[in-house]
Amino acid sequence: MAKSNLFLLMLLTATMFSFVSCENDEENGSSDGFYTFVENEIEVFKNNVPLLLEINSSKNLSDVTLFIDSIQVPYTFIKRTDKDYYLEFSLPESLPSLTEVNIVQKNKNREKQGPKLRVGIIFSPSLFGNASIGIQNMAIIPAEDGQIFTVSRGIALNPFKKVTFKTSGINTDYRPVIDYVFGSDIQLPNSLDNKEPVIIVAGRRLGVDLRDNATYFYSSYEDSGHYLMQEYAGHADFLGSGYYQQNFTAAITDLCVDATLNNIYVIEEDKPNCIQKMSAIQAAAIWAGSAGQSGSIDGVGTDARFENVVGMQRDNNNNLYVAQKNVIRKVTPDGTVATLRAFEFQEILAFAVAPDNKIYVLDAKNRSRLTIIDADRSKTFSGRILHPINKGSGLDINTNNMAVSSDGTVYFRNYDSGGKNSSLSVLIPN
Repeated sequence: MAKSNLFLLMLLTATMFSFVSCENDEENGSSDGFYTFVENEIEVFKNNVPLLLEINSSKNLSDVTLFIDSIQVPYTFIKRTDKDYYLEFSLPESLPSLTEVNIVQKNKNREKQGPKLRVGIIFSPSLFGNASIGIQNMAIIPAEDGQIFTVSRGIALNPFKKVTFKTSGINTDYRPVIDYVFGSDIQLPNSLDNKEPVIIVAGRRLGVDLRDNATYFYSSYEDSGHYLMQEYAGHADFLGSGYYQQNFTAAITDLCVDATLNNIYVIEEDKPNCIQKMSAIQAAAIWAGSAGQSGSIDGVGTDARFENVVGMQRDNNNNLYVAQKNVIRKVTPDGTVATLRAFEFQEILAFAVAPDNKIYVLDAKNRSRLTIIDADRSKTFSGRILHPINKGSGLDINTNNMAVSSDGTVYFRNYDSGGKNSSLSVLIPN
């Protein structure tokens, strides 16, 4: 009987020890032999600074190896306090920005998915020191070859200037290294019905687009009206090349030319809640939205509604994107309007569609970051704007006008604190 009781006591003790051991393993976050991360999705940047990710595991699992994008990364187990544990490691240099990858843990012949990493971009800002560019009022448009064309306000009787330039990094003074600058005056027709071209009022959006090295933009002629112009090699005239010519009743704040060159889409200042479409055989007519009604309603053509429009851009698939105060709307070539509901903002200040069709948004909620939208995958990434001197902090930017070139450089018109004087600035991706 005594032997039987002794056996039962030993069995009970072993069971209790096993239970406590499993309980401790679970507390250590290593019951399955892997680390347990506190966060499931983490925003990271490639800035040569090691990542420090918090874990629930209180012991170093020496048999576990970490992989990112199929590349093994060495790590260090760090204990800060009795309750704070971390893994420290660096991102692989070959890992591209604006991508999403998982940390994979491997232990002998087993593996486990870790948290998801969303890799953003670090931007270094810089101001152009070239006064000859003469930026007072400017619309920026990216060229197909990665250069940037600007159309800016010039002097009286010659109100437009076209500037071409390309950057290749930042020098020690935090100025962009400019490969070349080519500036040319755009010669407008001298008069229309004995009226002279009007200087653009500083600070207003200027409708402009570029297709096949021809620039399409807006100009006004005193009391004669508002017209679309077409420029090539420095010479401009009233819109021709088969387009229906007409006089608009107000300034054109946004303008997009489709890839076929058959259609032009405009937003007029006195009709800000609708998109007008014109072609070779049709004068500008309301194509999507309504001139008299506002709202944020999805639909086809004139059944849709827009409000608080910030701007309009196009992608390479002939889709239009309209930014409202806190959302982005997509308009397909057949006129179907749909809200990108996965992405909401506090107040959109400026946005641009890049040559790779990603959408860059500056939100008033955080002026030192750009939100970069991959609409095809319903993903967002962050672009952090570093302060040029104090690298540990962000730099707030103030703009309603920006563009992105094919190499990922962001160009924008930066206003002073008073919102009047502007200069050309760039954000160069690291």
